[in-house]
Amino acid sequence: LAGTATTTDLTGLGSTPQNQTGTLLPSGNNLALVMPVNTSFPFSDPASGASGTVTLLGTLRANWTCPTAQTYCTAKTNSNGCVPALGLAGAASYSSGLPFVISATNELNQQNGLLYYGFTQTALPFQGGFKCVGNPTVRSAIQNAGGSPVGVDCSGAFAFDFNQLISVHTDPALVPGADVCAQVWSRDPASPSTTNLANAAKFTIAP
Repeated sequence: LAGTATTTDLTGLGSTPQNQTGTLLPSGNNLALVMPVNTSFPFSDPASGASGTVTLLGTLRANWTCPTAQTYCTAKTNSNGCVPALGLAGAASYSSGLPFVISATNELNQQNGLLYYGFTQTALPFQGGFKCVGNPTVRSAIQNAGGSPVGVDCSGAFAFDFNQLISVHTDPALVPGADVCAQVWSRDPASPSTTNLANAAKFTIAP
């Protein structure tokens, strides 16, 4: 080109993608990609007649960190004056095999409850409290809160392993990268609605 410069408009032009093979390395809430790159791109400049090949040689590295699970929304005070509180232990994961436990404490003893989840966050008035998960929703199996065997107090608690729900693969929407919202619902016979709602949690499923 002898020291001269030419400009070629590449709008609308493209090349055939070339598959590359890499390795995904999950670790807790982190995902690392390591991908060796050795690929060539032919080019030509119709204005000057110059042509050649550009070769990319090296390693592509990328890291992704799954957002930390968080609680949100407002729990309903139950008929015994207690406010259920959600707790989170572990991390949501599609493949780790370790538990991710969503718990609810300060629950009425010996009452049944369940976890329900969906994929949108809301805060709508519902049964005297707030429905914090948008429709459509999916329910877990029913649990009993346990606690004191007689009388009425707030010694009950629920614990749901969400990674176990993921592992059975009954919901095709529970995949890596999915944002999930979950809330605990339970019975409260002395409440006008006969129900109670804890606050909610939002989390992203890691690989």
